[in-house]
Amino acid sequence: MKLGLEFVNKGFLEEVYGVALAKAFKQREQADYDLYYSASQDEAASTIEEAERFVERIKSVIKHIQR
Repeated sequence: MKLGLEFVNKGFLEEVYGVALAKAFKQREQADYDLYYSASQDEAASTIEEAERFVERIKSVIKHIQR
């Protein structure tokens, strides 16, 4: 993913956020293309929590880069 090349590898963003984004992307693909896939409530809640942390971290990274 481009996020890893542009943000993680250059030290702007911790690897855990790249992993979280890749996981969410994979889940979205499963939901879109796998007729039998259904995320559990726990899985969905976990992904939402990770996404919220990701958004907050990205906001701070962008502010830092814009300085």
